[in-house]
Amino acid sequence: MEKKHLIIFIPTDVEKKYLKDSLKSLDKSLNFSYKLVVTGFGKVNASQYCALETQSQCDAVVSCGFCGATSDFGVGDVVNPHQVLDYSITKILETFPNSENFPPTQIKTVSIEVNPSSMVCGDQWVGEKEYQEREEMFSQYKPLTFDMESFAIAQVASDLNIPTIVAKIVADNVQSVGSEQQYESAQEFIVNFDSVVYLLNDIVTNFLEPNLR
Repeated sequence: MEKKHLIIFIPTDVEKKYLKDSLKSLDKSLNFSYKLVVTGFGKVNASQYCALETQSQCDAVVSCGFCGATSDFGVGDVVNPHQVLDYSITKILETFPNSENFPPTQIKTVSIEVNPSSMVCGDQWVGEKEYQEREEMFSQYKPLTFDMESFAIAQVASDLNIPTIVAKIVADNVQSVGSEQQYESAQEFIVNFDSVVYLLNDIVTNFLEPNLR
């Protein structure tokens, strides 16, 4: 039986190196084929690369790399949210006093987690200051994780009826002082993406249906 093919999007060459090392070391146990694509930071880059790469046949796309999280997770934990939310529009509308406060757009993702969780995606870094500024909205949707690329990838894939998997490693606690410094220093010791590869194997085995596209 032909293996499922995943296109894995990852923001930086550093994250790609760590993931590639794990994929190579676990090559014999992989139940999927893959292509790694570095997008750079941000939703514009992510959506453009996803639109380009999904012109070729694939069974799912993956948003991978580092992310921020609340204190529910520790640095180094693997996260696999059930949905991604875009809060960019709500932030833009705040600058217009008479505009309606639209809820964030939500897209379902493929997850094996027992407890449903959300990832919030926006145009900027979420650290302690940004989290406090947005705490009311965050408390409404109860997101546990944060990044800048996953929603854009899921949005493009959803339009093409391609499932999206988010499999990221926590690099900083967004509620803590100095979260950006945590993120920068995390790269010195979060160098093993084996847990991400195991997660992808599990999802492909148990959750990806044949003939998805």
